[in-house]
Amino acid sequence: MALITVSDVITTAFNRAVNTKQIKDSDIEACEFNYIRPILTENFYEYVRDNVGSYATLIDTYINPCLSYYVKWLTYNDFLIEISDRGINQLVSENANPVSNQTRTDGKADVLLKAEIMGEKLLDYIKKRVLADDVLYVLYRDFSNVSPEPKIIGGMLIDDNTYYLSKENEEF
Repeated sequence: MALITVSDVITTAFNRAVNTKQIKDSDIEACEFNYIRPILTENFYEYVRDNVGSYATLIDTYINPCLSYYVKWLTYNDFLIEISDRGINQLVSENANPVSNQTRTDGKADVLLKAEIMGEKLLDYIKKRVLADDVLYVLYRDFSNVSPEPKIIGGMLIDDNTYYLSKENEEF
């Protein structure tokens, strides 16, 4: 189950009514897994999902806006094309003019920028809670039972050196 509903995504990230069928729960879950989980860290993410009542401020004020814009970014092209038994078609509406490719590209980039800004706000909030020794955030620094995932970028294996937050070193 996702941390946010499709209706909440639409209310937060879209500027007009969108049919709730255009955004799937799987879209939300994919964004949550790919963008929110790395910010929260794996153990803390799982704990927040299991204890949503204890994290209302974190979820409502920081996670959901970030997640909403990532969902909008991920589903952006789904609003432009349709893949069905009739083939792949560009969607156009009545009483509206289609935008240029550049405008579409710029619009999608703007949505990603908003998502990333919201992600920075989320991370900043968590850092402040951890540095204040908030007991609800102790799992943020708990990496037990989490195996590092090797990354291959440009054909090269990148060692993921994670910097742990401490009172002496505020870097991650």
